Formats: sequence, C-alpha cells, structure tokens
Amino acid sequence: MKRLFGSLAVGLLALAAMSGVASATHSNGQGPNFDLLNGSARLLLDTPFGTFPSDQHVDASAHPRGGTGTIGHFFTNIHAGPPAFPPGTEEDLSGDELCLVAIGNVSLDRGVITDSSGPIPVTGLGVLGIHIDNGEPGKGGKDNPPDEASGALTPPPGPAPVCPPPSPFSTGQPVEQGNFIVHDGT
Repeated sequence: MKRLFGSLAVGLLALAAMSGVASATHSNGQGPNFDLLNGSARLLLDTPFGTFPSDQHVDASAHPRGGTGTIGHFFTNIHAGPPAFPPGTEEDLSGDELCLVAIGNVSLDRGVITDSSGPIPVTGLGVLGIHIDNGEPGKGGKDNPPDEASGALTPPPGPAPVCPPPSPFSTGQPVEQGNFIVHDGT
C-alpha cells in the first residue's frame, strides 16, 4: 500500500511539474505570463570549424522578461568530423540559461557553458541562441515551415547579463527533426 501511495505521489508531482510547460502553446494568446523557450531538435550547427549535425535541448523561462530571473538549462551534442576533426568526434556542451527574451515567435537566449567534453575546451564561455517557432510540425497545415535555430559562442557573459530583444529579421538553420516552443509572455 505504501508503494502505491508513493508511486501516486511521484506521478502527481511529475504531472504538476509538467503543467507549466504544457500550458504554453504555439499561440502567444494563451499560456503563462512569462517568456518561455522549450524544446529539442536535430539541426546543422555552424561552428568556427565548419557546419556539423547537432542535437540540442533547451528549457528556459524568464521572470521578468529578459531579466536576471531567468532559469533553465541547455545541452548540445555536436557530431563533428572531417575536415577539422577525426570521424566520430563528439563535443558535448551543457550549461545554465542566464537570460531569455521572446517576442512573438522568436526568442533570444544567453547562457554559460558549465560543462563540456570533446576536443575543444569551452567551459566558462557564453552562448547566444536564436530560436524561431514556426508552429507545431504536422499541425495547422502540412506546409508549416520547420522551426529554426542558431547559436554562437561568446566571451564569458559575466554576472546578470541582460538579453537584447531578438531582431524581426532573425534566421537560423532549419530544424531537421524536433520542435521548439517559444512563448511570448506579454
């Protein structure tokens, strides 16, 4: 009986934790009153050493918009290879989100790499990412363009960085597989 109640309690906690993300939609008319970026995708990533396939995940929310109250985490796995690296080279990066601004379906986020493994030591550097949410794939018409994302390494962001608003002309690499949800909380 204790095991049943324990399982039920864990299940309810998991459901409660997911409800904040589940209430965010691709429509900025509904959802939480804060900016949010969540999703995972496979896409090409431009690096100083070439363009390589990557797997990315980000989960961040900003309280208040663009402020130092941003919480979240990201990780990226870069599948590097020739000509700059031997075949099968992997670069794993992960870190904390420090700021996030979403305007419409476009977000700009900034983070710091807290852990990296691979041939290039990048722990401590910053990242700047742009994510464009073009709707849920396969819903609302089969002709939805894929979401887009891009990122860049930056110098260490320092304490309490503020994100500038994303440009309406922002572009990124098309997502090959996956989905990002960008929610403008205004």
